[in-house]
Amino acid sequence: MPNIASVIISDANSVFIDNILNHFDCRDCFERIFTNPARYEASGALRVNPYVELPHGCRRCPRNLCKGQVLDDLLKQQQYDQVVYAGDGSGDFCPCTRLKSSDIVLARLHYPNETAPTPLLQKCMESETFRIHQASEHGNNNSTNAASHLPVYAWKDQSELASLLRSVMRISNRLT
Repeated sequence: MPNIASVIISDANSVFIDNILNHFDCRDCFERIFTNPARYEASGALRVNPYVELPHGCRRCPRNLCKGQVLDDLLKQQQYDQVVYAGDGSGDFCPCTRLKSSDIVLARLHYPNETAPTPLLQKCMESETFRIHQASEHGNNNSTNAASHLPVYAWKDQSELASLLRSVMRISNRLT
C-alpha cells in the first residue's frame, strides 16, 4: 500500500479553509493544513496573520508564504514515491518547479471565466519543463512523457479534479 498524505498548502486563511472543509464534511481527509492563521476578533472582524513573518527569499511567491518551501520541508520529513499537486494560482507554480518527473501536476484550466488559462496553467505552458495534457488523457498510454517533462493535467471543474485524483490513486495502487 502506498504511503499517502493529503495536505493543503494555501495562501488563503485558516477560517476560510476550515469553513469549506467543515461544510463538505472532509476536514479529517487532510493531515495538515499550511495557511495564514486567522481568527474573528470580538468586534467580528476577521484578523488574518501571515504564515511567515520573516522574508523567505523566494521571488516567485508572495512574501507571507512560499508554497515551494513548505513542500520542500514536507518532503524532508517524509519520503513519498509520488507527489500529486493540484492548484490554480501563480503561487502554485513555485512548488511545481520542485517536483520530479514522476510527480503529477493537476492545474485548473480556467478560473474565474472560461476564456483565459489560470495563472498556474499559463506558467506551465510557458515552461519547457512541463507537458500539458487534458484530464481525459490521464492513464492513457499515449500520454506518457519523456523523463525530462513533468506531466500537467488540466481540469475544468471539481468533478473532473475528483475523477483525476481517483484515477491517480487507481494507477498508483496497481504499481505497488
